[in-house]
Amino acid sequence: MTIKNCYEVTEKVVTPHGNGAKVLVPRGWIGKKVKVILIEGPDE
Repeated sequence: MTIKNCYEVTEKVVTPHGNGAKVLVPRGWIGKKVKVILIEGPDE
């Protein structure tokens, strides 16, 4: 996998949140554009 124009990477586990899910990221990322990539299949 190649990721271009990347400034910082963090690996997190998605946690439940209401009827959806969330990923907590550093406070300094507030207001920044990010991408979330699923690296495990839904059944793994």
